[in-house]
Amino acid sequence: MKNIAIAFVASILISSQAYGDTSTLTDEEAINKARSLFPPGAQVEISPEQARKIIDRMERMQGINSALMQAYSQQTNVATPKTDIPSNNISEEELAKQISVLPSRPTELRIEDRKDGFTINGQGYVDPEGTIRSYSIDPVSGLATYLAETSPNNYIVKVTRAGTGAEPVTIGTAKRNDGVWQAESRTGKRASGQNLSILKGGFLVSRETAAFLYVPGRGLKTIALPNGFVITRFQRGDVLGTGFLLMERIDSGNSAGRLIKGLGSLFGATQYDDYQLLNFETGETVSMNISRDGKEVGEYSECRKTSTLINKCGKVDFRESLYRDIGRNLSHYFWRINWYNTPSGPMLIAQENGLKDITIRNLKTGQKAILFTRTLGIAGYDSDQSADGKIHVSAKMGFSTETIDDAVEVLSRPERTVSLNKTDADQ
Repeated sequence: MKNIAIAFVASILISSQAYGDTSTLTDEEAINKARSLFPPGAQVEISPEQARKIIDRMERMQGINSALMQAYSQQTNVATPKTDIPSNNISEEELAKQISVLPSRPTELRIEDRKDGFTINGQGYVDPEGTIRSYSIDPVSGLATYLAETSPNNYIVKVTRAGTGAEPVTIGTAKRNDGVWQAESRTGKRASGQNLSILKGGFLVSRETAAFLYVPGRGLKTIALPNGFVITRFQRGDVLGTGFLLMERIDSGNSAGRLIKGLGSLFGATQYDDYQLLNFETGETVSMNISRDGKEVGEYSECRKTSTLINKCGKVDFRESLYRDIGRNLSHYFWRINWYNTPSGPMLIAQENGLKDITIRNLKTGQKAILFTRTLGIAGYDSDQSADGKIHVSAKMGFSTETIDDAVEVLSRPERTVSLNKTDADQ
């Protein structure tokens, strides 16, 4: 208001100079101009002196009104922020460029999982801004994406090149409130849902019927889900390289029936299709004979049921369900399903038929082969990919561990390939 008053007084002084001089008018001009200010037809008798006073007063009043409006307009323009002020967001192209200039993958790169994060070549990786809660690393490119908790229920998503010591690039932030994730990329793309999954080079937000995939440089993609399935929270495989997401069948609630099927599944006597891969570009699905009964939901607490599909949970420990006191929870789908992008096409490695078989499948052609089989069950397996794209698989076969250095090569052996039944076939 003080600024308005100063501007107003200054404008009045200018207006007084502009409108206060009537000496240039003749007596007749002054009288005619003064009469024009009265209503038409009014009979007014005024002297030249009275006419000049009337004109002078009216012009002063017009100057005051004009000065007041001008002063108010000047103050408003100063005090009100412009709506076109640029935000802190950057373009998709700029964010993608920041990632592309990260150093190249080192020749030696060994990634090991642990309950509270991961190690690179034997050294634990930590982030100065917060505790790493979830991560995904591409073994071929060395690109590591992780979620760090900076404060309770507040997170940051970063990308770096594992083993290089490069400064990570922040690609987004996320908040979790009342069981719902709200994620936003640095480019301003937003999505919300019950699950947040960290991918190799991006992140995925999902809800009951849809998923939202964010990749720097590409933006946000909306994916509709088939009826009866939801996106799994853990996406261990190469989602972006293969174009496939892992889905899980919604629990029907028939625990007695599942118990009977579960007993048969231990030795491969029961067929399941509780897990499927979804090609998010074509809508094609690929089934696996794996039961969801091995998955425990112990990583959540303070939960309440809000619908047949969703529980709202006040607290979440991201990787608790993947482990037991003695080590990995090997019946969890995370350890049983993995998929890779290879020079021969996208490949799926899975432990199917209960614990009996470790299989490989070409997701493009549908060709399938058995890598390992044991009637009494296989006590877990590991798979990884080298820089040349080869997939190495090792399985615990009783008291020994057997290894295949090139799993894709097994698909060329007729004695190992298997025909796909109705459950296995691509949908």
